[in-house]
Amino acid sequence: MLSRRGCIPYAKAMVDFLEGVDTKIYVSRFASESLPKKHIKITTYTNKFNFLWNTLVVLPSLFRKTLRNKRVGYGIAYFPVFHHWNIFMLLFCKLLGIKCIITIHDGILHEGENHWLHRWMQHWTMQFADHIIFLTEYVRHSVQRQLPSNVPTAVIPHGPTGYDFVQGHSATLNIPAKLLFFGRIVEYKGLDLLLSAMSFLPKHLVGNLTVAGMLVNYQFPANLDNRVQLQVGRQSEEQINQLLQSHDLLILPYRSATQSGIIPLGLSANIPMVITDVGGLKEQLKADEAIWVSPNASAIADGIIQLLENPLRWQQLKEKLSTKKELISWEDCGKMLKKVIESVASIDSQ
Repeated sequence: MLSRRGCIPYAKAMVDFLEGVDTKIYVSRFASESLPKKHIKITTYTNKFNFLWNTLVVLPSLFRKTLRNKRVGYGIAYFPVFHHWNIFMLLFCKLLGIKCIITIHDGILHEGENHWLHRWMQHWTMQFADHIIFLTEYVRHSVQRQLPSNVPTAVIPHGPTGYDFVQGHSATLNIPAKLLFFGRIVEYKGLDLLLSAMSFLPKHLVGNLTVAGMLVNYQFPANLDNRVQLQVGRQSEEQINQLLQSHDLLILPYRSATQSGIIPLGLSANIPMVITDVGGLKEQLKADEAIWVSPNASAIADGIIQLLENPLRWQQLKEKLSTKKELISWEDCGKMLKKVIESVASIDSQ
């Protein structure tokens, strides 16, 4: 799990709850989020310039560690998140006879994303993998044509939380309410729809909308509603926790999605959510665990108004989310991962 950011909470939880398996966990020295209980730090890279240098100088040292691990009996490598070094590690593992398991979070690129290298590398990691894990059936289906016919797959859903720094959410709905859009600010996440929806939201119901996250090839409109507050940039765990605690609704106005790491974050905080019904999102929450709307400004506004005018429904959603966290645990996800590992190991021993 060499990534510096992004899906680290997922990767951490998966390996933390992987019981009964002898592991060596390699992480990036530059990772800014909480890391697994036991790990070995590796110098990776922080920009395009030292990517080239460290790929030539540091990556070979990881090859040597992998060779030593193979000699002492480690026979399976697990790649829980995408990293640009994964393709090289997979190739090296194949040369050594080490079986490889990968997790695919997003099977396709979305509007506003143009990472051709990422797409190319992900395609070939799937070709070299011995077992592929997806977070939703939607993601598995979206890449079905790319998958080698003989490679087994599994769906292991994102656990209910994984964000230990989140302390919870207010038990009281405030009116006028504070809305939150959080995550990467990129075209496919539909922020423009939410910004347009603000014109339909009366001021006595909605006080402000906070937009927090990293900009990715996105241009804000010149005529922003004066209730919109921007908090652009990478948010620390403390800032994320404060945002979730201080807002009444979390809005996911996506135009398209395979799955979302923001949903487990909202689940961790027990904050009611208004979500567009696209992609694999409904595999993460049931129909009665969020307000589901069509991906257009009018429908998003209607969903928000519907919830704010019904405090009892808002409270019921909080209770549903609280119950949801008890239904599937990271222990369950760890057990499913262990079954995948055992199936790969059994094929190798035949």
